Amino acid sequence: MISGYSFLEGIEELLIALKEKNYEMHAFTNYPVWYEMIEEKLKISKYLSWTFCSCKNGNLEILP
Repeated sequence: MISGYSFLEGIEELLIALKEKNYEMHAFTNYPVWYEMIEEKLKISKYLSWTFCSCKNGNLEILP
């Protein structure tokens, strides 16, 4: 499964540019703890915060 995750062409460079300009970026996910494997592979937290991860917060969906 983890092999299926990678940055699209140009995305990592875009994230670097946005971070250098001090944009605050966040990630949200409804994945179970898979996001930890994605983080381990891509190191996304270099660029943004994992703000809401339902598997940690205990909410599997956003209620209206």
